[in-house]
Amino acid sequence: MDRQSVKSYRSRGPCQLFGSFTQPGRFGRCSSHHQLPCRAPQDCPGCGNAKYWRLFIRSLEFLRFIAAPKASGETFELATDIKEESVRNQFLENGWRLSLPHDLSSDWNLYRRFLQGSKGEFTVAKDQYVRLNTGWFSDRTACYLACGRPAITQETGFTRFYGGQRGLFSFRTLEEIPEAVREINADYAAHCQAAWEVAHEYFEAEKVLADLLERAGV
Repeated sequence: MDRQSVKSYRSRGPCQLFGSFTQPGRFGRCSSHHQLPCRAPQDCPGCGNAKYWRLFIRSLEFLRFIAAPKASGETFELATDIKEESVRNQFLENGWRLSLPHDLSSDWNLYRRFLQGSKGEFTVAKDQYVRLNTGWFSDRTACYLACGRPAITQETGFTRFYGGQRGLFSFRTLEEIPEAVREINADYAAHCQAAWEVAHEYFEAEKVLADLLERAGV
């Protein structure tokens, strides 16, 4: 999406998540997790050793930061299909709005509108990416930034290369999440612009592919 498209969309007024189903100004997250949580190795095919298993369950990181919406004074939306009622209630009690992933991602136009209609993105990373400080970064977060939507994402070491401030915030603790929300709310338009600039500088297809081809010697 080019800069003019982002500007024209922002000029329409307060943002909404996924049409009229939510109120303006909510942080969104479209997740591919269909069930939360996976609590034991036997629940996760291919996961044998308990310590090894934990590293690959991203849903556990959402549970670690389940109080983020309540602490931030915002409603966060999570696209997931949680089967366990007690866990669903935990999320709802902490200010989450839950949506079914298929309803938001079965068609690319729906998916794009969900991202464009979000106030911003909040997300976590798998435990092994965090512990090993790999620099992992979500392609969905890059899409949010390209839409001119600020992002708050768990630190994996990516701030060694980009982000960590205006438009793209990182966090390691629960306390850092509401701080980032407050900063974004204090000057939302500036953070939207900064988000787009991060995407333009680091994730634009022509730049990424040119660098890849140069490294490959093509």
